[in-house]
Amino acid sequence: MTLAITAIVVSYNSAAVLVECICALREHLGVDQVIVVDNASLDESVVVARGLGAEVIANRSNIGFGAACNLGVRAATHEVVMFVNPDVCITSADRKALSEFAARTPLGLVAPRALVVGEPGHEELGLRQVLPWPFSVAREALGPMLPREVSGHRGGALGLPGSQRWLSGALLIVARSEFIGLGGFDERLFLYYEDMELSRRYLNSGFPISVTDAITGRHALGGSSGPTDAPSATVSAASAMSSIEVVGIIHGFRSARCAWILYRDARRLATVLLWLAARGPLSARGQRKLREFRSTQAAATALLANSVCHYPLVKTFSQDLDGFFHR
Repeated sequence: MTLAITAIVVSYNSAAVLVECICALREHLGVDQVIVVDNASLDESVVVARGLGAEVIANRSNIGFGAACNLGVRAATHEVVMFVNPDVCITSADRKALSEFAARTPLGLVAPRALVVGEPGHEELGLRQVLPWPFSVAREALGPMLPREVSGHRGGALGLPGSQRWLSGALLIVARSEFIGLGGFDERLFLYYEDMELSRRYLNSGFPISVTDAITGRHALGGSSGPTDAPSATVSAASAMSSIEVVGIIHGFRSARCAWILYRDARRLATVLLWLAARGPLSARGQRKLREFRSTQAAATALLANSVCHYPLVKTFSQDLDGFFHR
């Protein structure tokens, strides 16, 4: 049974994971259109995708995840579209259940209930709750100082009172017409938080967001940016900048300005503490963390300087509020 679904994969130095991702899409879902939108990869991502029979949109520069997804949707021939991270490998799918699910009107946003991360038994939930923005921004600012269980998760535990829910964009199913009608992913966000922002717009417009057990998979975290740790500073910087920009998108200019000040001041405090730690009994660890902080700051400077349309609010704050990233 072939599903009338267009699968869209955004790649950036993802050659090492594309084969497994695309082959799993064909094996378990039988999709007849796979579109790979490549964000100027330096590896063989484009060659690999074309060799697997995917339609390829090769961008001349890295336009960001959301903008690349929007390009893919415009090229899709099916009404039902599935966004899949290149480091996600589908392991099973109930095609009949998915077909019935995709036929509902409105479709809204749909994600797997969970994806396996790392060893079996460790899962990444598809449905999450929005944390208060000061917590998210502070977590981004403190970064390496925090335990991985805190620094590596953008969503809160389900059941928090008064929290709005959102779906992870690692694997997301949408109706093309609904997605385009709502404006697609917000292209002001280069990477991260675009799924949270999109979920909010769907809910505010009266569309459902839901999870399904009809599809399962594995998520090799970090594989979307290549197999090495080289891009980690840029990824961390993008996540931090997006955490501030999305505050402005959702809560307005004044809240975004407060978010920037919180990020800036927390970052300064953390830098001083790590500088002191680098000269104490745990000097080796302190020096490593301090290098991570400085690498992320340098990456943020480059990201704000090179991005044409991303992070307009953050760019304004970084210039007006004593140029934290421009010193």
